[in-house]
Amino acid sequence: MVKIALVSCGTEYSGIQKEIEKAANTFGAEIILPEIDLDYIDESYAKFGFSAQSSSLKLMIARAMAIVEGRCKPDAVFIASCFRCAEGALVRNAVRKFLQDNTRIPVVTYSFTERTKADELFIRMEALATTVTRRSILAREKQEGLTLGIDSGSTTTKVVAMENNKVIGTGWTETKDIMGSVYKGVEEAFADTEYTIDDVDGIGTTGYGRINIGKQLNAELIQEELSVNAKGAVYLAGHQKGEATVLDIGGMDNKVITVNDGIPDNFTMGGICAGASGRFLDLASRRLDVSIEELGPLALQGDYRNALLNSYCIVFGIQDLVTTLAAGGSKADAAAATCHSVAEQVYEQQLQEIDLREPLIQVGGTSLISGLVEAVSEMLGGIDVIVPPYSQHIGAVGAALLVECYDEKGAEVYEMIIKQIFQDLVLGPAVEDLKAFANPDEAVFILAIKMKKTSGVIKFGDVANFTYDKNNNVTKIFIENENYLPNILKLLWRRYSRDELYQPTRYNIDLDGNQMELEDLVVDDPHSNLQRRIYDAIFRILPEGFKIIKDVSVGDIVAVIATDELIKDDWIDKANDYIAELNRGL
Repeated sequence: MVKIALVSCGTEYSGIQKEIEKAANTFGAEIILPEIDLDYIDESYAKFGFSAQSSSLKLMIARAMAIVEGRCKPDAVFIASCFRCAEGALVRNAVRKFLQDNTRIPVVTYSFTERTKADELFIRMEALATTVTRRSILAREKQEGLTLGIDSGSTTTKVVAMENNKVIGTGWTETKDIMGSVYKGVEEAFADTEYTIDDVDGIGTTGYGRINIGKQLNAELIQEELSVNAKGAVYLAGHQKGEATVLDIGGMDNKVITVNDGIPDNFTMGGICAGASGRFLDLASRRLDVSIEELGPLALQGDYRNALLNSYCIVFGIQDLVTTLAAGGSKADAAAATCHSVAEQVYEQQLQEIDLREPLIQVGGTSLISGLVEAVSEMLGGIDVIVPPYSQHIGAVGAALLVECYDEKGAEVYEMIIKQIFQDLVLGPAVEDLKAFANPDEAVFILAIKMKKTSGVIKFGDVANFTYDKNNNVTKIFIENENYLPNILKLLWRRYSRDELYQPTRYNIDLDGNQMELEDLVVDDPHSNLQRRIYDAIFRILPEGFKIIKDVSVGDIVAVIATDELIKDDWIDKANDYIAELNRGL
């Protein structure tokens, strides 16, 4: 299970604590609180060097210090404070930077409200769990086979077909009827190819509609957009090695993600105000009577300083545009002010929350609005902003890139290799049959092994002679089979102290009192011994990085599911089918 350390202020008092835990549990993660004492809080606070008045914020700092100093070893960190608290925002940012500067642990920050619900936290928890459990997939640099990536966004649906590391077709349509939009996008993506959806080796889905679409299309990959967009961005920008920052200003929310060698290590999302989204740009272009494609070039011709746009609210922002135009302002200045306003809000709400690393890669549909790209660059001091090819299809590209294609023949070879390993470990004669399932496109490994019948358990009385001396109140034990002596001593030392155990000779043991019930003590279990050896062999076979393991063993069958992501019900069903087949001798 992925362990996520909660470093927060006020979550336990605001009602959000249960929602955080619920969101984490949904994705197979566990929220943990770094354990510290009062003295350590004062010590950590002094080391940190940040002046905070709130005792809860001091505790927050101490928990971060405990992670850096190795007192707590989580897989990821979730930092949270109330968005209404200015001091909390400062500490949250300082703690985030402190953790990133001193650890390699993935971090996500969040400003919560009193009414925050678990579903608002899902994508953040899913992304954290994904970053921890699927590092091997996220590190992939090349796409193989014929794959299809589908990004079902809030306003548009994007589809990308890739073959052997190249984009061979794209589709773009408004998100209306979910599946209708998907099929239209797929048709566009394959329009200039000889392929259809029936020819693809794997399908990946992301975006708001990813789960529904993934189930209906039997997709091999269903994944949140943060990790997918980050992967697609660095791939298309040619920056899969080293550090980068990805900015995606979407139709409803914004994402800023820092990436190291293709793997996200911090991210933040916005969505508090629609005035900082692509939706505001869309409404503004309509009010200016230009297409969204024309808005960017028009903005480059204007000067935002000549237009009054002081409100961050989407409603009052449009009203300001109306006022500007009514006062004789130019459309170009109004367009420039619109782009500047969005860039400014994104900077204040997201970009300041993250340790910006160049290059900055701007993606999503809004990256095609040149005036917005220019405004973002200006807001950040004139840095170069990369807009890669297919930037508007970034999520679909990432989904297509991350899909692995299942190789049936390769899986058969893998099963043969496993059987040979068991032979080499001298376990072959003890195994009646086995079934293995390796599915690269889902990064899952399922192994079920039926053991041959073993002899029954060996009890203490079977290998030793017991007598009870009433006069001296001593139980005398003589070990008749020395092969079991080491195990017997271990068991007795666990039950008694060494002082209570008198051993006059190697094979003689004296115990005070009547201890005749020890005759029924199990000193050896061939079934458990064999089972233990098989488990050891399995852990040698498991692919590196498969940290999530579920044991579904039953009776004489050892069965495990191993993966680097969340355990799916389909995999459990697959393992149970193997168990049933082995029991039937199939």
